[in-house]
Amino acid sequence: MENIIGSICTLIKEGVDCKQLEKEVFEFACKIAGNIFSQALQLIDEALLKQKDKDLCVVGFREKTIEMLFGRLTIKRRLYRDSNGSYRFLLDEALGLNKSQRISPTLAEAATVLVTHMPFRKVSEVIGLLLPTHLSHMMIYNHFEKVAEVLDKQDERRANNLFENGVIEHPGTKVSEKLFVEADGLFIHLQRENKRKAELKLGVSYEGLASTGSGRHKTVGKIAVAGMLSSKDFWQRFSERLCCSYDVGEIRAVYIGGDGASWIKGGCDLFKHATFILDRFHLNREIMRSLPAALHAKAIDLASQADMEGLDTLFSQATANASKSQAKRIKKARAYIFANKDGLKKELPERALGTMEGQIDKTLAHRFKKRGMSWTLSGAHRMAHMLCLRENGELFERLQNCHMPADFPAQVSPKSISLPEDPGKWLRASLPALTGPHGSRPWVATLRGIAGLGALA
Repeated sequence: MENIIGSICTLIKEGVDCKQLEKEVFEFACKIAGNIFSQALQLIDEALLKQKDKDLCVVGFREKTIEMLFGRLTIKRRLYRDSNGSYRFLLDEALGLNKSQRISPTLAEAATVLVTHMPFRKVSEVIGLLLPTHLSHMMIYNHFEKVAEVLDKQDERRANNLFENGVIEHPGTKVSEKLFVEADGLFIHLQRENKRKAELKLGVSYEGLASTGSGRHKTVGKIAVAGMLSSKDFWQRFSERLCCSYDVGEIRAVYIGGDGASWIKGGCDLFKHATFILDRFHLNREIMRSLPAALHAKAIDLASQADMEGLDTLFSQATANASKSQAKRIKKARAYIFANKDGLKKELPERALGTMEGQIDKTLAHRFKKRGMSWTLSGAHRMAHMLCLRENGELFERLQNCHMPADFPAQVSPKSISLPEDPGKWLRASLPALTGPHGSRPWVATLRGIAGLGALA
């Protein structure tokens, strides 16, 4: 430790500030990591050669370039040909690397999570600022699309298993007597499609609202589902996701809130004891857009009591004294409210429902809008699905367990690799970076001492 501090002090005396010192040490550490990784792969490739099947013969060496946390790495590995004339890379199979894979798994996971927060170009820029590697926005986009498609297909398959075969792959155990479900849509701009706009569906469920102080509340046990889906597919996915968290047989009441759209009301058909409630935001907005300010409070009170006769009388009185344009707005509001009269309940759940506008903004709108962006239908669906996995706290775990379709022979299975008894001895003699152009610098000597590689000085 004293040698490390002494070397750092020497660098500072030579005029190297903290920023430059940090960059030089980090750059050198990444070079060491890259060389260690390369040498480790060489050791594994040698071991695989000794353990290969008899029908495999070595054709030659091929190189593969991968972007990793410590920079761009070129891997040189053996190409084999079997008795059937098929070609294989045993090292790629042992590491689980696909033929087209150009990003390390760790870096790919980080980029995928970042993409749910910011555009692809921004993610490329951020990674370039933090790490000695470069991922183009198209490289990030292509990987994200592949991963998102795999995860989406997994959820689609589970929903199909539930509704076609009656099988819940991972039944939930949580118990809640009531659930609150809210749903709404977000219209986004499209590109390379036959239409200019499309609606993304979003639904959230929660057990209630908890106070966070200052009159603010947060949802408890929130689950979000979104996508460019039909009404049937949306509610099937939503139902399957709830079945993975809750013992649905113990749920005694489900309150479904929405703006009255037919696809939202369709959720009542899939839940026992479901009750539709017209969202108060949309109800109040229709009232305030159509009626004079003096009648707002009375109209809202009548609606909350589901007094349809009183509302009809109020609308008639307002129409008699309205201009032609205002009369049209009153007629439209009256038709909307009466079409959703079943959602006007006299008794509403305490401190629940009414969170959907905030959910739309935080879950979808922040990533889909406000930047002049446009989407393809498939791209929007996959992004919405990944955003919901993030909101549910599932994204990182799902990414770690996401197995991309491999291009390996079907009969290949991972095998343990027998390495030398003392791989450290081999490794200590195989670090050419320590004898490179920076070998005479004080901080290189310090890092050599940290690594226990003094013999290479």
